[in-house]
Amino acid sequence: MRLYLLRHGAADWPDWDQPDDDRPLTKSGRKEMHQVGEFLARLKVRPDVILTSPLPRAAQTADIAGEHLKTRCREENL
Repeated sequence: MRLYLLRHGAADWPDWDQPDDDRPLTKSGRKEMHQVGEFLARLKVRPDVILTSPLPRAAQTADIAGEHLKTRCREENL
């Protein structure tokens, strides 16, 4: 079994009055994650499942990776 860990892309609020847990990926963070997803696909990484927390930045990162790796994502609230 292989385990891959992937940190979310750049995330930020234009308005810092929002809760930190709700921060989404920035445009730059989404671009960054598409590049990472393309790189992993070129390496032929094929996970059985992508697990993610329900936080927006993590879920968005997992969805982008899943697109490139043709793998389903599943949220886990640990």
